[in-house]
Amino acid sequence: MTRRTLTRLLAPAAVLLVLAGCTTGPTGNNVTRFHMGTPIAKGSIFVEPRDPSKANDLEFRTYAGIVSNELAAIGFTPVSTLTAAEYVGILSYGQTFQAVSSSPPVSVGFGVGGASFGGGGGGVGVSSGVNVPVGGGTNVMAVSQLGLQIKRRSEQTVIWEGTAISQARSGTPEASLGSAVPGLARNLLRDFPGPAGKTVNYKN
Repeated sequence: MTRRTLTRLLAPAAVLLVLAGCTTGPTGNNVTRFHMGTPIAKGSIFVEPRDPSKANDLEFRTYAGIVSNELAAIGFTPVSTLTAAEYVGILSYGQTFQAVSSSPPVSVGFGVGGASFGGGGGGVGVSSGVNVPVGGGTNVMAVSQLGLQIKRRSEQTVIWEGTAISQARSGTPEASLGSAVPGLARNLLRDFPGPAGKTVNYKN
């Protein structure tokens, strides 16, 4: 897979992952990764948010710490300053909601305030509206996403990117993004670098 092909696949794949996540049970993660199929040497890495304005947010620091621990577990060395890093890990995260019905629905569209994945403004926009079935049994599922892009700091070349998605019934303890992130991070980096261009479902 060439670098040009990798770059072309990354953006549309993230949108497809959101759709795939809507069919995943509450105890599983759908994970899709892209890379060029060549060995990836481990080294020092600095994790930053896709949206630079979130760098000092407690939420970002919490999730970055979780992801850094998983990176360390697979052989990378997290560092606290960008200048000390060989790699940059660009972290995105977010949550949206999907209404699902147990019977054929009549759908009414409505906006959800421009909800998007990407750590509070960056990344992939996933939903400017949700179809809510009228009639029949209806559940609202919280769809949580965690994405990581790894680049060489020296030349800004993307060498790996992955997205993990989970869902849980809205209103349950498992539905919060904070509850979902540890499992998403673990499965996102599981079997690193993982199969390229394939969606794998991991059961927690």
